[in-house]
Amino acid sequence: MVPVETIAPQPPPQVRILRFTGKISWEGQSNGLPGEIYAFEAYDASLPSQAVTQIIEKSLSLMKHLGGMAVQRNQGALIDPQATILDRIFVPWHWIVYVHPEIIVLGASMPIPDEAGVERLPNGTQALKN
Repeated sequence: MVPVETIAPQPPPQVRILRFTGKISWEGQSNGLPGEIYAFEAYDASLPSQAVTQIIEKSLSLMKHLGGMAVQRNQGALIDPQATILDRIFVPWHWIVYVHPEIIVLGASMPIPDEAGVERLPNGTQALKN
C-alpha cells in the first residue's frame, strides 16, 4: 500500500476593501451626481498597516494626478474588484468637496479564479453573477 500524502488545505485569502468616499458639491449635484461617490480598491488583509498606508497614499496621489476620481458607473451596484478604469466614470475635482478613505471588512469570501478562469468560492462552488 502506497501512503497517501495529505495536503493541508490553504485558507482562502481574506480580502478587505478600501473605499474612498468623495463628497460632491452642490454644483456637482445640480449636474446629476449623487451626494457621495465611491471608488474602491481591494487588498489582501494580511498586509501590514504600512503597506495599507502606502496603498492609500498611492491611490490619493493618482486621484490628484488625474484631477478627480474614477468611480463605478452605477454607484448602487455590487463592487467589482476586477473592474478596469474603462468600467468607470471620471468626476473632476471642482465637483468634489473632500475625499476620505475607509477600510471595509467583507462579511463573505471573495471568489478566486481557478485554472480555467472561472471564479469560484472557497468551497468550490461557482460564484453567482448578476
